[in-house]
Amino acid sequence: MEGVKTFDQRGEWVNVSGTLAVKGFKAGVAVYNRQEGDESVYGIKAIDGQNVKMQTGDVERTIDAEDFMRNKFAIYDIKKEVIDQFDQFSPLNCMDYHWGVEEARIKIALDEVYSQHSACLKHITAIHSPIKYKAVSVKKEFKKDAIGLVPLTTTISLKKATDEINIGNVCLRKYTDPAKHTDYNVALMAVGGLRLKREEGGTGIGGLKRVPDQYGVPFWLVGVCTAKEKPNLAVTFVTATNGIKVPILKNTVELKSGDRLRMSEDTAKALARKVALSDATPAKPAKKKAKTQ
Repeated sequence: MEGVKTFDQRGEWVNVSGTLAVKGFKAGVAVYNRQEGDESVYGIKAIDGQNVKMQTGDVERTIDAEDFMRNKFAIYDIKKEVIDQFDQFSPLNCMDYHWGVEEARIKIALDEVYSQHSACLKHITAIHSPIKYKAVSVKKEFKKDAIGLVPLTTTISLKKATDEINIGNVCLRKYTDPAKHTDYNVALMAVGGLRLKREEGGTGIGGLKRVPDQYGVPFWLVGVCTAKEKPNLAVTFVTATNGIKVPILKNTVELKSGDRLRMSEDTAKALARKVALSDATPAKPAKKKAKTQ
């Protein structure tokens, strides 16, 4: 009888492929395991004797045909969807893609501005500790505006305008209507981080070795003034080639060797506030009127 197991004189199942075919199991059919919690979908390659050969990706498995008779495997219903016009699925209309592009543009801008102001870094030293003590000092004399500290980072996060934003982060851009999606009111924030110890055996993107493994930017270690101190750093803006305005810290006075770099608490709050500093235009100082005789 079709679909019923038949046996030879030795008691061996002889109509394996025919029996499984009646149940819909044959070469080219997609199946999944109903009992193991395995979410993989397998394609039946061949039925060889009482063995069913299956494959998913680069993984091949050979399963006893009895498992199919006991309903351990079931046919996977592949649902097909017709895409008539791809323009309706354009990445240009996808918010994930939009923010990815914006993050890339900002990182390119940060990299460019950081490279322009990197000459001073070899004359800057810093002390920090796990209890959040931090201090950045200079090892030589600097003229006014000779130092430019850039918030270069590997991490840029997307924050809603209603989220709490911690002092120490930097608001790079704010969007009230990105890609014409009026329900978004967000800011892209640079989040500082340090990796000053070499990690043995560490790998980076694509499994590549990180050389060098350390990572540190002095911007993220600048401290805030005490009540008795005066700040010697202030925020200014540098426009990158792609038009992104990058906030940087520049020294407002001449510095001598050993001087500690510091900013005011108001500056720290302004860098992290929910108003986009990078989209603002720095106010130009008013010109002094000439005295009349």
